[in-house]
Amino acid sequence: MINHKLICFTDSDSIDLSSLPGVFILEGKESDVNTLEDTIEMRGVDGELVFDKTFSPFEIIFKGYYDGRSDPLLVIGDLRNTIHQRGWYYVSSSFYPGYRYPVNKASFEYEMGHSSDFEFTIIFKVYKGHKESLDSTVGDFSMNSDKWQLGQNMVARDHSYIHTRNEFEIYNAGNLSINPRTNDMKVIIQARSLGGLTIINRTTGELFKFNDDQTLSTTDTVIIEGAKIFKNGIRCGRLTNLGLITLVPGINKIEIKNVSSVKTTWDFRFLYK
Repeated sequence: MINHKLICFTDSDSIDLSSLPGVFILEGKESDVNTLEDTIEMRGVDGELVFDKTFSPFEIIFKGYYDGRSDPLLVIGDLRNTIHQRGWYYVSSSFYPGYRYPVNKASFEYEMGHSSDFEFTIIFKVYKGHKESLDSTVGDFSMNSDKWQLGQNMVARDHSYIHTRNEFEIYNAGNLSINPRTNDMKVIIQARSLGGLTIINRTTGELFKFNDDQTLSTTDTVIIEGAKIFKNGIRCGRLTNLGLITLVPGINKIEIKNVSSVKTTWDFRFLYK
């Protein structure tokens, strides 16, 4: 009987359900993508006005078996205590080793066997409507890492996410865009600038710009974390155009202007339907 890993974790804690004595995780599968269509019908206009679709929460389902080696009520309690948390957390498994799933709800059902053994089903609600790559772009981003899997759009050559040039490419291997307003992304910039540091995504046309009177030295550090902008640890959005850079699936051509001695780090996870 093959026992697959099923891990529930946060940034500070991790529990592998398959490590509980006598517990075996046997099956794992995702439900289909839930697409939410946004349409409007207007009087006097034929058909519907169609807007971009969004993705609703979906489920990831695991089935397992307990072999009855001890009191089943204690094991049922351990399983329930692990999956029912006040806050949201992540789930990963050896069925999908390259992904982590943000979940905020779980259900547990079981059916007793002939003695103390039982079969069980755990259903997690993936509340964000997408899954994420298990590792980020500043982790072990290589084809040889065991944190990536088939289906993640990994390419034969390794892409870099730390750059010391003014023009370069950022590869988004996911099939969803990274929007810093709603998704985690951190860009760290160290550069010398006499004013007007500008980052342009030539692929999307988006632009982030420091005001022309804002100089930078190589000892300064600018961080764009989500929609927040910091200079040397102090919020400084008012010193910029408040523009943000989205990364679409595939290649994003980035240009940084009005700087010298530049170094940038692009830290994010890929998102998948």
